[in-house]
Amino acid sequence: MSIRNNLEALASAKTSTTNIPGTCQKWTRDRYLAPSAGDQDGDGDADANDGWRLEPEWARRYDRKPPAGFPIYYKNADGSGFGHRNISKGGGMTRGTDIKDGRYNKGTVGDATIEQVERTMGLVYVGWSLTISGIKIPVANQPTPVPSKTTQVKIGRRHLLRALKRAKANGKKERAAKIQKALDILPKL
Repeated sequence: MSIRNNLEALASAKTSTTNIPGTCQKWTRDRYLAPSAGDQDGDGDADANDGWRLEPEWARRYDRKPPAGFPIYYKNADGSGFGHRNISKGGGMTRGTDIKDGRYNKGTVGDATIEQVERTMGLVYVGWSLTISGIKIPVANQPTPVPSKTTQVKIGRRHLLRALKRAKANGKKERAAKIQKALDILPKL
């Protein structure tokens, strides 16, 4: 099954503004187009506790720094209830159901810090996962950093020096002269 990558899921979360109360697990997995986690604990529903239970241990992370676009899990502070899921925006910020501007707001999708979710909803942060409904979340392609001009010149100079050494070693005077000319026009660092 193909699901959305982390940034596509986050983009979907950012466009969502309302929810049916009590459907945080469904809302979260829908951002990824993932199937239901099912009733993993046998309590009669497919809630956030079931979603977390289905995530394999290798995919679970327990630090408080989830990267953007990955699902977060909270358990109820008193050990009862359904738990809660939302999506990390990175930097300790989240997007999820029944919250707006860091305050509980039934039926509204909004932003809050991890701590605000815990405090306003009576939850305890557990962790985040690399999977949703047990399926590995694809990571969006990150742009390849372009080396600075200085680095590019250094790389070019090293390449030309090696080529010059080979040309001289093989007795190719004309080639060595062309390489030397190229070296001479490179900016001095």
